[in-house]
Amino acid sequence: MRNLKLPRALLVASVVLAAFLFSQVALSANSIGPPAEFWFTMDYQIATRPAMEGAQIVGCAAEDCAESELLMQYGTCDGGDCLPAPLTLEAWDTWHTKFECAAGLCRFSSYWWDGGYLRLVVQFSDRTRISDRVGPLTWQYGMEKAWRVAVRESSLTLNEDPDFRAPSTNYSLFAIALELAEAVELLLAAVFLRFAIKADAAQTKNALKVVFLVNLITLPVVWYTFPSWGRFQTGTARQMGWFILGLAAVYALLLVGIYTSDGKKRRTRLILTILSLPVAFLATLAALYVTSYGNYDVVVQGLSPGLVVLFSEMFAVVVEAWLISRMARKSLTGRQAAAMSLLANAASFLVGLWIIGIR
Repeated sequence: MRNLKLPRALLVASVVLAAFLFSQVALSANSIGPPAEFWFTMDYQIATRPAMEGAQIVGCAAEDCAESELLMQYGTCDGGDCLPAPLTLEAWDTWHTKFECAAGLCRFSSYWWDGGYLRLVVQFSDRTRISDRVGPLTWQYGMEKAWRVAVRESSLTLNEDPDFRAPSTNYSLFAIALELAEAVELLLAAVFLRFAIKADAAQTKNALKVVFLVNLITLPVVWYTFPSWGRFQTGTARQMGWFILGLAAVYALLLVGIYTSDGKKRRTRLILTILSLPVAFLATLAALYVTSYGNYDVVVQGLSPGLVVLFSEMFAVVVEAWLISRMARKSLTGRQAAAMSLLANAASFLVGLWIIGIR
């Protein structure tokens, strides 16, 4: 009877949390929308690549830009074409009006710009360059515009970039990524167990069960946490990444404890741990809502895309090898677990590249 009470409690908690989230989603219809975002990607068309020291977003009410105003500034811009302070749009709230650049990409966001024409002034280490004007632009909640900035010897040219993708973390493909990663890694693990170490049926079944559970822990970290530490990620995504990492650590320790313990209750503990996953997920969403609702801030500084991939793959290989060696210690040695983790993650990584390519 004691074992039946906990699943019932988990079910009740799931229903309560689901109702809470539904009510909050209904209330969010009356909330303020995200700010307008404007992206500028530097496209160097000169022999040398001078360093960017600062940039300005300049607004014009009329098409001829006879009268210009300095909307926002990043870094240092005191050359001949730079406009003097003050800034028309003061960044009084970091969730609202910002202009920041990193690694040849600049982002301007605002609730307060009334629309019109825009120009870009960039101070490089060799000289200051000013762009042609673009517009007229009508401000709207959540609008997004992107341009490629052709950097020439003495000027900038803004070309609209319809294929631009904001570098914020994309969660929409997580479900298919999880399914394909599980399928690929289970297949590779089965081949490795059958042909590399000649495991019997019982060893293979035990090891594959462990691989399945380990992927449920590591894949969310690879898909959510490490990308959230990249450049130009939303504050909400970064918060979500930390929550996911914390949950993964808790469940990793729980599973290691279950698989390294003996006794008749191990199966019951494993089932209860798996059943608690939906509750933990809903609790994470609720915590994320409470701590990050309405936060449209973007964190500019972070890891480069190459480092995100490198660190996430290193994490997956090392952590999965350790977990598998601990949880399937009766079926695999530490070296065998490491070899299997390396092969399975290499295959999963190639599948991930394919997923990104079809987005």
